[in-house]
Amino acid sequence: LVVGGTGVAPALQLLREVASSSGVFGPSCQAVLVYSSRSPTDIFLLDELREVEQAAQGRIVVRHTLTADDETAKTLQSAGSAELQRIPDRHHSFASRWNPHKPKDGPARLGSGEEAGLRGRVCRDILLELLPPPGTGTKVVVSGPPQMW
Repeated sequence: LVVGGTGVAPALQLLREVASSSGVFGPSCQAVLVYSSRSPTDIFLLDELREVEQAAQGRIVVRHTLTADDETAKTLQSAGSAELQRIPDRHHSFASRWNPHKPKDGPARLGSGEEAGLRGRVCRDILLELLPPPGTGTKVVVSGPPQMW
């Protein structure tokens, strides 16, 4: 599965079926999710992805690649927060740049080889590193903005 942004929501549904030994894909199905986000705070459903990866007992691998460099990510996180806080009638229950979601197992781990250790847009090298080789029974699903197709 290769996803970007909100394309992770339908991918999570597929991963839940893979994780379930009684799911439609059967108990021997394996999956790799390559999820592209701009910055660590832009990763949607981090808690749910961690849970499904753990529940699959090694049959699911989730890796994140971040497209903004560290300096740009810091700028994005602070950009416009003062202006956004002045918006009247804003809903205070949603996560935002000034009220970020706090994953229950902590933020995405950014070190090399960790869950969010990859940098840059999804490219051939990343896919070759993480996805299984083409073959019978190997399927690739892409879900995200049109630039990913």
